[in-house]
Amino acid sequence: MKTLMITALTAAAGIAHAGDNTVTQTLNYSWNQDNGFEIGTLDAFDTAGGTRELIGVSFEIAGSLSMSIEALNFSDFALESGEWSAEGNTNVNVLFGDFGPGSVERIVGGLSFNGLTGELGAGSGSPFGNPGTPTVTDSLLGALSGSFTLNSSDFGVFTAGPVSTNLLSFSDFLISDALPGSIISVGSTSLESEGAISLTYTFNNVPAPSAAGVLGLAGLLGARRRR
Repeated sequence: MKTLMITALTAAAGIAHAGDNTVTQTLNYSWNQDNGFEIGTLDAFDTAGGTRELIGVSFEIAGSLSMSIEALNFSDFALESGEWSAEGNTNVNVLFGDFGPGSVERIVGGLSFNGLTGELGAGSGSPFGNPGTPTVTDSLLGALSGSFTLNSSDFGVFTAGPVSTNLLSFSDFLISDALPGSIISVGSTSLESEGAISLTYTFNNVPAPSAAGVLGLAGLLGARRRR
């Protein structure tokens, strides 16, 4: 009877070693540069009482990105098209977790422009005064997209609790070829994105702690039988 019991217990525990499993969740978002960084939270990986082992984390982002830019002239003289130019780029990163060590950050897209120019009216002559009119504006449209697989060293943020998800923007604008003494500023008046982030956990099933304890008992019974 002991031999039959040991065989049955071992077979039942072996069922827990199934193939890889996945859990995917999707976060739909609408974001702009004025409403903060966080776009929502995702659920942490559920170990199901220790019966699941996280072996992979990946995410996919698919969304649109738009930006409006504006050039202002504070110089006390007007500027014609070609008497100044500007270029720049804005990159957008996704950040999982709180800011600081242990968070996961990846670049997911951006927008750039080059050779922006046009007619600018005379302003007050001070960067703290009033700009002239007309001004020069432009609108850009692009995408945030990509699929990313994360290293096991990044898993910690996905097991510690709800995962804060943020979009961060980094802009770098440059004015060149401007007439001496001119005071021009170029900046984004809006930066917006809409889309979805899908986060996938891949895991293995492992024996429940109680099953492992029973296996230990079965092994002990088997050892006693062999004496």
